[in-house]
Amino acid sequence: MITEHIREHGIPIYVEREFHIKPYRDRSDVCYYGDIVAVYQNGRRWYIVGIEVKDWKARVGSKLAAQYLSVYGEVCEYFYIAARRFSQSLLRTSRIGLFSLESMKVIRRSQYLFPDERLRISAVKRMKKGGLNPRVLESPYQTMLDAFL
Repeated sequence: MITEHIREHGIPIYVEREFHIKPYRDRSDVCYYGDIVAVYQNGRRWYIVGIEVKDWKARVGSKLAAQYLSVYGEVCEYFYIAARRFSQSLLRTSRIGLFSLESMKVIRRSQYLFPDERLRISAVKRMKKGGLNPRVLESPYQTMLDAFL
């Protein structure tokens, strides 16, 4: 599984496939369902990582990747495109993480995306209904008090 090979953000503790990225449908978004949305635990922090899988022979370009980034970036702290081949322009784009389906490894780590807090909270609440550990904090800007004890 791809999430097991992406370890830059901690340990994957929960994975959703074909997950409703936002709680509502926005027709201007390139996608409504995220291929993979995973929660990673890194110490006392939890990160949502979105992964869009493009398993085709053509190269994935920067324009398409930017469209997916605009949707996933509203909910996820990190975003990866998983593909066999990438265009040169996408290889030069720095915010999007790249994962090779050929070698099953991260080619480039994603940068932190600063998601919309309200949308991220909604996503975590929906994942908790599906079995995510209730201790996972919903807000990306919240910490647990026991971190300071």
